[in-house]
Amino acid sequence: MSRLALWGFAAAFALAGIATAATLRMMHMAHDMSEMKPGQAMNHVAAEAADFNIRTAPLANLDGKIRTLESAETGVVLNFWATWCAPCRAEMPLLDSAAADIPIPLVGIAVADPPESVRAFLAEVPVKYDIVLAKFDIFYFFQKNGNTVGAMPFTVLLDENGDVLRTKTGEFHSADEFREFARI
Repeated sequence: MSRLALWGFAAAFALAGIATAATLRMMHMAHDMSEMKPGQAMNHVAAEAADFNIRTAPLANLDGKIRTLESAETGVVLNFWATWCAPCRAEMPLLDSAAADIPIPLVGIAVADPPESVRAFLAEVPVKYDIVLAKFDIFYFFQKNGNTVGAMPFTVLLDENGDVLRTKTGEFHSADEFREFARI
């Protein structure tokens, strides 16, 4: 056997090992996530995620004024989105039209987007619900609630105590689907 063929065989064997290890890790993560309850921290996410509290996280409005969700006396639907996220952009008009039909507020949280990008997008696609800005630390909340890859849109239903009732990763495709999700 030639030296080149031997190296090729060794490389193929190594890649097969790496692929097997990655597959086993993904299966382990999927198993961990299938047994999770909303709000439960996973054992392989950042330690900061376990302590991250969405109710006390500083969120800025488009004028730079900081607010938190601590004062919310009712439940709230949080929709995490970004101006560069095509599914997020597609679902915003649907959320806007259905928001009036749900009994709790909807808050859109633009993730790691500069205010000028959010303002420009909202000039093209205006919405009536509140929009606030979050920094990258919001991904701790994603991790804490099973969205370990940071996929968006990511929508979360919180009860009046700030406990997570439901999460949805991906866009809503109908107003009825969104209304059913936002039901407390």
